[in-house]
Amino acid sequence: MSLVNDILAINGVASMHRGQFGEIALLFPGSRVPGIRCSNEGVEVHVVAKRTAGDLHKLADAIRTQASSHTDAPVDVYIGDIE
Repeated sequence: MSLVNDILAINGVASMHRGQFGEIALLFPGSRVPGIRCSNEGVEVHVVAKRTAGDLHKLADAIRTQASSHTDAPVDVYIGDIE
């Protein structure tokens, strides 16, 4: 499964957060992966949480754990909005 699909499968995640102008994305020729940003410091995962998500710290930990199974780089989680 892809990283985005694994993150979206987590209870409490509504969608990936694209940023105000869609600037949070991995860019590939002809496509983009919204809500993921890579840098020299690691990987950023940006999500929109469901209102019923409960403890956002636990949600961020679950997202970080899932994303860490896809990369050896440090993972930072950002909850950009709540639906």
